[in-house]
Amino acid sequence: MIGPHIVVRGNEKNYAQFINNNLPKKVTGVYFEDAIAKFILFRAAEKLYGIKPNSIGDMRNVVVPYAISLFGYKLNLEKIWKSQSISEELAAVLYSLMKQLNEFILHNFPSSHYIEWAKKEVCWKTIKQQDWNIDIDSIKADLASDEQLKKRKSVADNLDIDALQREYEVSLLRSIPYALWKKIEEWGKDSGFLNTSKQSFAGFDMAHAVKNNRTISDANRTKAMRIYEVVCEHNIDLLAEADELEEQPKTKETKTTNTDHRITIELVQKMVDWDKHRHILKDWQWKTMNDIISGRFPLNDRYAWGCKKNLELLKKHGFSEETE
Repeated sequence: MIGPHIVVRGNEKNYAQFINNNLPKKVTGVYFEDAIAKFILFRAAEKLYGIKPNSIGDMRNVVVPYAISLFGYKLNLEKIWKSQSISEELAAVLYSLMKQLNEFILHNFPSSHYIEWAKKEVCWKTIKQQDWNIDIDSIKADLASDEQLKKRKSVADNLDIDALQREYEVSLLRSIPYALWKKIEEWGKDSGFLNTSKQSFAGFDMAHAVKNNRTISDANRTKAMRIYEVVCEHNIDLLAEADELEEQPKTKETKTTNTDHRITIELVQKMVDWDKHRHILKDWQWKTMNDIISGRFPLNDRYAWGCKKNLELLKKHGFSEETE
């Protein structure tokens, strides 16, 4: 049985239990956020319990995990993640509960053996059976409804970041016209940044795949993205010629970027700021948006399309357009 009695047993026992029972098959953005939220909650509880001489007692390593566990799985971890802290109301309830637990353990378990007793499952069962004074009404805003929990689990279960990234990359590669792939071949040869094989691949395989609307295999997608990243790193200005080299002229409607994509400079700025330390996007994706903000690249149809794809990816990891 998983419970706080396992936590009290120490890091090695905790690690084994975590690997065997808590590690998901797929680590998603939702899992990451919830894990950080739990860490924030645990550290906040430790701080509330305190350190001698200004502490509730001498059983912080026991009381903290037991107190958190008594809340069950109803806490709104998404709220903690977004605020990067727990609310004052939750802190007050947590502090009160820890004082009750500390008192209960002192009066019901042998003081010389309370840590050993706390490692046993029977201890956890005993504590769960008690009636604790928890002011639920004061922390309603900190609790997640069944619907919220179900929705968040659904997001995590249905998330396929790899498929989303593949779709993004294929669409991006197709947005580079035939003539630009030929220019990339020439640039790679003149600059020396692309070897003969990559030059040929860009100027023939990718150029004709785009021109004839052929399927781009995973292997070719990977090779093409490596070339694309080399161009982004060493001559991203070359990509700005894509619109000029496009064989089919854009209609007036496709140039109305903000209307079609709902992408604005303000939104791009928010995405850049949000992902600066999270690194969800690849370096060149983030850098391109940063260059749009600085005015180096225009927020035209092609760049707005790329920003929209970035937005879709970041949303899967918790980004919100309302983020401040």
